[in-house]
Amino acid sequence: VTEEPRLAAYTERDGWEKRDEIYALVRDTLAKASTADWFAKLDAAGIWCSPVYGYADLVDDPQIAHNGTFVEYDHPTEGRIKTPGFPIRFSKTPSQVVRGAPLTGQHTDEVLRDFGFSDNEIAAHAASGAVLRGASE
Repeated sequence: VTEEPRLAAYTERDGWEKRDEIYALVRDTLAKASTADWFAKLDAAGIWCSPVYGYADLVDDPQIAHNGTFVEYDHPTEGRIKTPGFPIRFSKTPSQVVRGAPLTGQHTDEVLRDFGFSDNEIAAHAASGAVLRGASE
């Protein structure tokens, strides 16, 4: 697949020193055809390739769904959430979401107390805007 003959002149050593001009050539060359066209050309040349998914493409991919890559759960304030699942699976002790991710500032007081800050110091930091506190704090 030699759509841009100037690319053939570069060596592996040029990858760093001439990266900006290589990037520009590749970018401009890729813009000349659709993604589907490039996949067809690369496949015909025996070059492995795959699309780079955006988030929407990823969550809608049938293989991703089949693998259970994403899990859904009910978050107490955000409703139904879809999030990346667990990278490992055990048949006898399957992973599960038991609670959602904390809200911004939800554990601020607890963490700052662990570092030795008094309640008055924490309140002063929150009042100054230096830290965020959750709604329940």
